[in-house]
Amino acid sequence: MTPPPIVELAADAEALARQVAHSVAARASSASERFDLCLSGGSTPKRVYELFGDKDLGASLDWQKVHFFSEWYAFGLDILGDHGMVAHRTKTVHP
Repeated sequence: MTPPPIVELAADAEALARQVAHSVAARASSASERFDLCLSGGSTPKRVYELFGDKDLGASLDWQKVHFFSEWYAFGLDILGDHGMVAHRTKTVHP
């Protein structure tokens, strides 16, 4: 069964990016298995990717539990691969 959506409000774009990044980190730390995450393309989630590349948040994320894929994957064009999108956007490579 699909859980109901979670709706959260943020004061501004920076606050929203931080909420998203910390929500993903919390989900990864509490997940019993890998989960999939797809953020929109373009510049919309850019700050979230930058926060994933931050030494504190990025180091605390359990990267083995997060499967990133791009919107291109939905069209059969996963051009950057599993963690490639995050590495490309943040210039950071995580294990």
